[in-house]
Amino acid sequence: VVASPAMEILHESMRSMEGSRMSSSRKGRESMYQDALPVTDNIFNEHTKWFGLAFRKSHVELAFLDSRARLSKNAVYLSYALYLLILLSNCLFGYFQSKRQAEICSENGDVCREGYGTAWNLWMSDPGSNKLTFTSVVNFSMFRMTPLCAGILAGLVAAGFLSHWLIHRQRQVKRKAWALVSAWMVYLLLMAAMVSFALCDRLDPNLAFSVWASGSFIALIFPSILLIFFTAVTFPLFLIWWLAAFGLYYGLGIPVLWGDIATAQEY
Repeated sequence: VVASPAMEILHESMRSMEGSRMSSSRKGRESMYQDALPVTDNIFNEHTKWFGLAFRKSHVELAFLDSRARLSKNAVYLSYALYLLILLSNCLFGYFQSKRQAEICSENGDVCREGYGTAWNLWMSDPGSNKLTFTSVVNFSMFRMTPLCAGILAGLVAAGFLSHWLIHRQRQVKRKAWALVSAWMVYLLLMAAMVSFALCDRLDPNLAFSVWASGSFIALIFPSILLIFFTAVTFPLFLIWWLAAFGLYYGLGIPVLWGDIATAQEY
């Protein structure tokens, strides 16, 4: 059977269409593969500044911060809950520690005097007393959280929870990135309050010297961990937080250490 010229033209057109369809499909797969590749250094440097800490265009940076704030909305609530849980765990540690040391001091005064100076002083002031009070629990906790300190920390957490909820709830607040700034400010104030109270304990002559050191360590470590893993704050804010923490810690701690050194030299 001899094919007509019209049939040959039709077959040629179909082959041409099939070839172009396969070519476009192949190009589409190649472009998708190229989009999935890591960003090259040139493109990265073209769109960012300050060693990649921020985007060059402000509207891109704000969009990025808004997306981070929306994605970490529930994580911030979780961070505040974990912070309260850490404070409660600190009180629980003080309860078991005070109970254990009171039992040791009631059985062996020499071991108590050599190993637990604070417990020895408390036991000698009231020998044979095993009554646990809030003051004894606070004195034996890792961070000495007095009622005034507990009230200030609880108030800051409540303010942070409320401000975070209002920012995400109110439609008038277009930039949800303010939630990141709010969480950062709350954790900055929490750290400052804890460090200040921990170093103020050094002024109490009835407390052991190690109380303010362990309290300051907790005041720096736990808020920073919650801040970086749960609030989605960017590196510049986290860097400013640590600079403020070091400034406060060394600014208040170095005079205390110099005073201890001068006291030790007198003896």
